[in-house]
Order: sequence, then structure tokens, then C-alpha cells
Amino acid sequence: MINANGRREERWENQKRLALRIARTTTQILPDGDGVALRFINQRTANESARLSLEEIGAALEAARANGNTPIGTTLRDRILQPFVYEPLAFKNLRKPLLVSILTDGGPSEESKDMLAQVIVQCGDELERNGYPRDCTSLFVRVLFCIVTDMNYRCQVPGRSGWIVQGSR
Repeated sequence: MINANGRREERWENQKRLALRIARTTTQILPDGDGVALRFINQRTANESARLSLEEIGAALEAARANGNTPIGTTLRDRILQPFVYEPLAFKNLRKPLLVSILTDGGPSEESKDMLAQVIVQCGDELERNGYPRDCTSLFVRVLFCIVTDMNYRCQVPGRSGWIVQGSR
């Protein structure tokens, strides 16, 4: 991709590298038989299993292409929280914490600017309604939001002030 200054940007490649780093760490700490789910905001993957290996995640990242708008909050609610939190809650089957890593090269589009925050708050409300104390809801669903630019990345846990992780390639 070429930016407005005529410089080549590698945002999508940087996002893929960061996603693979997060997956590598996550797959190392999960119990045997568990894996990682991978969802893209603007496209479906060939394998939308909730138990992907590191190799399967790498293959899905290589096959994916950057395109389209970024309805982050809507996608979080519909494609992640619904199957991984709300459905297990409905069947009293929510057994383990969920770490959601959102990687993007900008802010949300095609939805209200506060949709992501609303979806996170609604998730906390739903957990509380189902018997999880408000002060422990962050133990069950943690959202890590990362903005990846050409050379740098910044990650933040919504609700905290400042960026908790910063780096460059």
C-alpha cells in the first residue's frame, strides 16, 4: 500500500507479524488440546475453529488480505462474544477466560465511534447478570486493542489510561 506521501506502508504485514507473535505466546501457555481462534473483521477464513494450532494460524494469516471498512465493535459482538461468551453463558458452560486481541491500522468505521466501548461494557453487564461479580469480569473477558502503523504498534487494555505496550519492528 502506498500512503499519501508516496511512501510504501507495510501495515498489513506488521499486523500479521504481531498477530503471529501473540498466537505464538498464547499457544505455548494453553493446556494440551486447546488452541486459539482467529477471526478477521472483514472476511471469513477457511478454518474458523476455536482450536487452531500455531501453524494453522500462520496459514490463515498468509491467506488473508487487507480490505474494507472496520466495524470493530460490531464484529467483536457478533463473531467473538456471541459464540465464545454469550452462548456458553446461556448454557451455563463458560469455563475459561477469553483474551481478545484486536489488531487494526486505525479506528472503527461504519459504526458509531463508541460502539467498541459499548460492546465491552455490555459484555461486562451480561457476565454480571449471569452471576459473575463485576470486579472479576475482566478475568473472564480481556480485550487488548492494538493499532499497528507502518513502523510501530501500540496496545491498550480499554479502561486503562495510556498505552501498556509499545514497540517497533
